Amino acid sequence: MSYLVVGVVAFLGILAGKIIALMTEEELKPGRKYFVLIKKISLVLMMLAAIIYLYDQIFYLLIILAGFLIVLLSKKFKINNLAKLFITYVLFALILYYSMSLMDLFIIESVLIFIYGLTVPTTSLF
Repeated sequence: MSYLVVGVVAFLGILAGKIIALMTEEELKPGRKYFVLIKKISLVLMMLAAIIYLYDQIFYLLIILAGFLIVLLSKKFKINNLAKLFITYVLFALILYYSMSLMDLFIIESVLIFIYGLTVPTTSLF
């Protein structure tokens, strides 16, 4: 049950980001470059954490790396923002599912998903 609660809270980052964005509209434009940077850093950190913890589980690692490549190369394939966000969060759900057996990885990935979600309303979705 606690895994479910942590997973739901991790994915509520988008809602929290939207609420913060509505409350601080005048700071969004000057801070946009930092939100994009935070978004990219959190993606890279999620990938690195998955590689470090799942190095011996090659099947899971390949799925996660393929998903990250799709997300990172989405501009080249001209995927729209909503589809990119959907693919990204399906990837995040897979990461959380695979990381449930390793509590350290599960906590790291949950926090990074929440942080990534905080930046979404300010960079691509809304």
